[in-house]
Amino acid sequence: MIAHLARSVDGLVADPDDGCDELFGFYATGDTRLQLGAGLPELPVSRRTAEVLTGAVARPGAAAGCTT
Repeated sequence: MIAHLARSVDGLVADPDDGCDELFGFYATGDTRLQLGAGLPELPVSRRTAEVLTGAVARPGAAAGCTT
């Protein structure tokens, strides 16, 4: 399993402009459209990222994201 985790001293991961591109920017830079579940937005990711994410959500676990 591959995981990317980040936490700042104040408990937030957002940058000064309230963005999370440093950690989650790769979710919007590919040419493969991926929808991880009903009601979730499609993500433009790379083919390899789509393979990894599809495999990851097929197994039990937890996921977190950043909303602005």
